[in-house]
Amino acid sequence: MTLLSIIIPCFNNYNFTLAAINDLSKLPDDHEIIIFDNGSSDNTTSFSSNHRIKYIRSEVNLGFSKANNLSVQQCSGENIMFLNNDIRVKENHSSWTASLIKHAQAGYICGPTGGLLTPTFEYIKEVDKIIDSPQFYMCGWNLTMSRSNYEKLNGWSEDFFAYFEDVDLSWRAKEINIPFKIESCPLHHFGRITGKKLGLSDIYTKSKEIFTNKWKDRI
Repeated sequence: MTLLSIIIPCFNNYNFTLAAINDLSKLPDDHEIIIFDNGSSDNTTSFSSNHRIKYIRSEVNLGFSKANNLSVQQCSGENIMFLNNDIRVKENHSSWTASLIKHAQAGYICGPTGGLLTPTFEYIKEVDKIIDSPQFYMCGWNLTMSRSNYEKLNGWSEDFFAYFEDVDLSWRAKEINIPFKIESCPLHHFGRITGKKLGLSDIYTKSKEIFTNKWKDRI
């Protein structure tokens, strides 16, 4: 039985992915790791599948949402963690996922950070607590949920290549009363390591336009 599938989409930045995998390999055997190689051209292509890791490759970059959804189709966990590749585990290497799994099994979408948008959908900040605001969302760099809740949400919206997909997922979860839980983790998140290579401003502008058209009634 696989208790938790950890899905890691990555685009280049092999050294970050390798360091993350080395840390995650210390987790129990009932955890599996899915590496989704989103068209990398560096040593990321040297990863391969084994008894703990499933390596999936796309020849082109399909974006964060589609990489996650395709990975879920090939994972076997009762619970699913979506995790960026630019992380390091600082302590409790073999047990840090336990509380996240517990909350996922209780029906929550959980992770260490949330965020806020302005009423006109500009990013404000990340926070380490739930804020009672219609503009609150759970940050997508580390999100854990049950497979059941993932299926209720029909996964990540593939309208978004990058940016706003975690807000969209969170707000859809609110609409069907899936609760959130902030749970601290011993992770260091470097942040924006991949995005710096993808043309941030153009992607952001397009995603915000898609998001605004979809959620304009909230303005």
